[in-house]
This record gives sequence, structure tokens and C-alpha cells, in this order.
Amino acid sequence: MDHSDIIGPVLIVGLGSLGKKVAIEAKSDTGFDYLIISSDKRDLDGNNLLYVDCNPWMNPSVLRIRSVFIKHEAEISDIFSRYKTVIIVSNLGGRAGPAISPLVCSIAKSCSCKVISLVVMPFRYERERLFNSAVCLKRINSFSDGVFVLDNDAFLEINPDLSPEECFSVTNNTLVNIIKLIPSENLCSGPGIISTSRPKEHSAEKALRDSIAMLYSSSDPDSLGKSFLLIGNVSER
Repeated sequence: MDHSDIIGPVLIVGLGSLGKKVAIEAKSDTGFDYLIISSDKRDLDGNNLLYVDCNPWMNPSVLRIRSVFIKHEAEISDIFSRYKTVIIVSNLGGRAGPAISPLVCSIAKSCSCKVISLVVMPFRYERERLFNSAVCLKRINSFSDGVFVLDNDAFLEINPDLSPEECFSVTNNTLVNIIKLIPSENLCSGPGIISTSRPKEHSAEKALRDSIAMLYSSSDPDSLGKSFLLIGNVSER
């Protein structure tokens, strides 16, 4: 995916509470339009909101939220038809994310939009949500031109002293920065790496080397199997 393919107008779609926070903050930095879609009334405190009303169910399941959302398909299609690029932010560890994110991606693609998905995976201890999130991610990938995956569990594994709230803050900031990055950078097809270091650290290789050094200084080397990266010269590919 090349940045030249990211053409306006651009719409950020935030699903659920996390999507709402990221979309509103990214709007202030990018000027992109945004739409919030949620089944939680607590998210209904602003403009550009679509409420998926699951009453009379007090604690609706993923399947229930999905079945109610389908009724809004025509309304969503009408909104998406005004845009060329749709950026979708969802938390697959929640309920709104796995319930409607694949459908939102599918609708955007049917409107001939460029679809970019940003998803957050659940923690390892949220076992009941892991299967649904994996199935959902596969469907999101099939409808998206680009997918960015953030793993909360990885943040905690590398930084075990982080509280859940601090981890959420890191995740949210990373999502906002990715959205700011998308229009200005060349995003190659296939798997890639995004550095979440400070802007002044321009060297991706330096950031990776510093990260690996940090891991060895703070962890048992025998426990770092998941953290190894094969770094090659991109120009040789």
C-alpha cells in the first residue's frame, strides 16, 4: 500500500469506547472526519455518533450486537459513499469490535473505499475472547487494504511493570500516531514494522537495536524467543 493511494476525503470510524477516544484525538491532529459506532450509551456524549441500540438486552452478546447493527447497513453505506478512504479503529478484546468491525470493513469495501484497519488484540488472560478475535481478524484482513495489529499482551510482556491503564494509554497513543503517519509515509505491502519511539529517533534500525538491548538488560535471555527479529537490508529484496 503506497501513500499515494490514500486520497481524501478520509473518514475515521471508531468502534466502541477505544475507537471513540482514538478517532476524536486523531481528528484534532489530522483534520479527518470521524464517525463513532457503539452499543454503549456511555459513548453517546458528542456528535457524529451511530448508536447500536440493543434494548431490551442489558448486556448484549457479540452476536446480538451484530444482528442489530445489520439494520444500519444502508445508513452506513450512505455515509461511506462520500469518502475515498475509511480508517477503522476497533478493540477485538471488547464486544463492539468483534461484533461489527468485519461488517464495517465489508460495507466500506463495497463502497469502493480504500479500507485501512487498526485493531487491538485482547490480553492472553482473556481466553474467552481470543478465539472470536482471531476469527474476526481473519475476516477484517480479507476486506482491508492494510491492517495494523497491536497486541496489548506484548506491551505487558516487554514492560511487566505497566498497569493495565498505562498499557491502554500506550496503545491509544500508538493508534493515534499510526493514523497521523498513514498519509505521509510509504507503507509497503506485506508484514512490516512500526517503531513507536519518539519522533526524534528517525532510525528504525537504531530503535530496533535499542529495543533488543533493553530486553536483554531487563529479562532472562532464555525467555526472549518471541522477541527475536531477522533484520535485513530492504534494498536487497
